[in-house]
Amino acid sequence: MKLARLLLSLLVAGLFISTTAYAQYPKWLHGATGYAKAVEAQRELNVSIVLYFYTDWCPYCRTLDQQYLTDPSVHRALQRTITVRINPEYGVEEHALAERYGVTGYPAFLIMDNPSARPRNVQPFRKNGNLTPQQFARACEDATSFLPMPTKETPNESREALERANNRAVMNATRQTRSAQIVEVRPALAAAAPKPKSNPLPAIDSILSKYIDAIGGRAAHERLKSRVITGKVELAGSDSWGQLNIYAKAPNKSLTVMNVQPMGQVKHGYDGCTAWSVGDTIGAHTLTGAALSKFSTDADFYREIRLSELYPGIRLMGTVKEKDREYYLVEGFPVVGSEETMFFDAQSGLLTGRDLIQQTSQGPIRVEMRYSDWREVDGIKLPFKITQSMPNLKFVFTVREVKHNVPVDDKLFEKP
Repeated sequence: MKLARLLLSLLVAGLFISTTAYAQYPKWLHGATGYAKAVEAQRELNVSIVLYFYTDWCPYCRTLDQQYLTDPSVHRALQRTITVRINPEYGVEEHALAERYGVTGYPAFLIMDNPSARPRNVQPFRKNGNLTPQQFARACEDATSFLPMPTKETPNESREALERANNRAVMNATRQTRSAQIVEVRPALAAAAPKPKSNPLPAIDSILSKYIDAIGGRAAHERLKSRVITGKVELAGSDSWGQLNIYAKAPNKSLTVMNVQPMGQVKHGYDGCTAWSVGDTIGAHTLTGAALSKFSTDADFYREIRLSELYPGIRLMGTVKEKDREYYLVEGFPVVGSEETMFFDAQSGLLTGRDLIQQTSQGPIRVEMRYSDWREVDGIKLPFKITQSMPNLKFVFTVREVKHNVPVDDKLFEKP
C-alpha cells in the first residue's frame, strides 16, 4: 500500500490533469457514499439536501462550478444545506442514484427537504436567458429549508453564530460514530429504513487486525528496513508507458522515479524532513505546510500496520457487495488531508481499494485506487497491480520485482 500512496503523490504532483475544478466547501460530500452520509445527517438536522449531478465532459457543469458555485451569494444560500456532488459515470451506485431521481441531463441541481420528497431542480441555464449567480442564489434560497434566523427573543445569538453552529453540526453529523448496532448501508438505497444484519458486523479493530495478519503480520513487516521496487506504468487507452523505480527506507525515507513520455523523468523524494519533486517538465519544487505533513505520513515505511494511528477516528460504515464478494466500508480521517473511504475484503481481509479527494494543480479531484494480484515477498504480501482512476485518466501500475533489506544510501533521498 505504501507503493500506491507514493504513486498517487507522484502523479498528482507531476501531471496537470484536465478536470473540473470546483469550490470545495467544508460540507461538500461526494458520490454514493456521501449521499448515504447526507441522508443520515439530514434526519438529525432537518435541513435540505442538495444533490448536484454532473459529468467531467459537461461544459455547463464547468460553468456552474467556476462561475456560480464560487460566488459568495451562492455560498450563503447553500450554507445551511447538506450538499452532495454525484457523477453518475463514476460507478454503478452513482448511476443508480441518477436514475432514481430521474436525471437525464447535466447539470442537475436538485434541492429537497428530505430524500423521499419531490426534488426541485434549480437550473441556472435557461432558453430565455441564463440566471446570474445572484439570481441563482435567490432561486436556491426559495427552494431551500433554512434553520430559524435570529429573533428578538434570541438577542445573544447573531446570524453568524447560528451559521457557524449549523456548519459544525453538519460536519459532526457526517463524522460521528454510529451506535453499537452497525447496519449495512447500501448507498443507492440509503433513503429507505436500514435493516439490521442478522450477524453483527465486527469491530473496526478486528478488521484492521485481520488486514495486518493478511499482509503477513506485524512482526514480518517490522523485520524489514528497506525496499526497492521496479515496475512499469501504463496510461489506459494509449500507447504511453514508462519505467518505475521506488526506494524506501525505515522509518520514513522515500524516493520515486518515473520515466514516462511525453512527461519525461519525474522524481519525488522525502528525506525524513524535506519533501521535494524534480522533473523534466515541472522543474524543482519543495513542499511546505499541509502538503509536507501529508507526504511525511504517506512516506511512513510501516504505514499499513499503523492505520489506526495514522487515521484517528477511523470507523466502520457498513458493508457493500459486488457480485459474490462482500466488502467492509471503512472511513478514515488522516491527521492532514481529506477523509478516505477504504474497502476491505470481508473474506481475505485484504485492502482492495481506496477512494479519496486529492488536491492537484488544477484543484481537488476524486481518485479511485484499486489493488489486486497480491503476492508474498519475504513474508509479507504486496499488491503487484494497482489501478488509479481519475477524471479522464486511468493509470495501471505493474510491479515486476521487490527486494527487501538491501543497502540504500541516505543521500539518495536528499534533494538534488
